[in-house]
Amino acid sequence: MNVRDWFLLIGSVALSSAAQLMIKIGLKGAGGLEFSPAGLRTLLTRIVESGWLIAGFAAFVASALLWLLVLSRTELSRAYPLVSLGYVFVLLLAHFVLGETIPARRLAGVAAIVAGVILIGGS
Repeated sequence: MNVRDWFLLIGSVALSSAAQLMIKIGLKGAGGLEFSPAGLRTLLTRIVESGWLIAGFAAFVASALLWLLVLSRTELSRAYPLVSLGYVFVLLLAHFVLGETIPARRLAGVAAIVAGVILIGGS
């Protein structure tokens, strides 16, 4: 993978992670949505009314477009495991933006993911 492909891949993962954050913010106060006709109407109403949800879905679309570029340029067996960086990004965003705590076990898991990314990315 060349530098451009790395930027595309990291951009795709970063946009996907940002999308998760925006959707979480957009759903704050929604309580537990239910899988029912009424629950789906509530969700659709929230999507239309929430800029955060719209931005989150737009970020997912942008992430998917970048991912298509990545897949057209590199091996799937190399690129896909690097998507796990999304776990790291989401954990950090949840901590710094949403104020969520990060227990030691979760930090150890993140360290394992980063080690795996280094091993896969360097091969």
